[in-house]
Amino acid sequence: MTDLPLLVLTAAQGASGDDVVAPWWLRIGLIAAGMLALAAIIALIQARHRPARAVTWTVVIFCVPILGPLAYFVVETVRYRRDHPRTRRGRAERSVTEEHDDAGDGQ
Repeated sequence: MTDLPLLVLTAAQGASGDDVVAPWWLRIGLIAAGMLALAAIIALIQARHRPARAVTWTVVIFCVPILGPLAYFVVETVRYRRDHPRTRRGRAERSVTEEHDDAGDGQ
């Protein structure tokens, strides 16, 4: 398997054979894309999806370099929030510091 940064650096060599270093933005972009893909794969493994869904996301993450991992994070975050809604509490419920007796004044 060919290492992608090595492939890009090899493609950046001039026609005369002299070594040309890849521009800084390309090197930083490749590092960022690799880190993003790694983070998506780690999140995918920890999420424990069904095998078919995991394989599909793995293919998307690796075949679509930057948009694949971003799509995974966006789609799965939306799906998780849809499946696990949070109950909203009002300001009064959040700021109550002591229990109140609703039965009366204790008389």
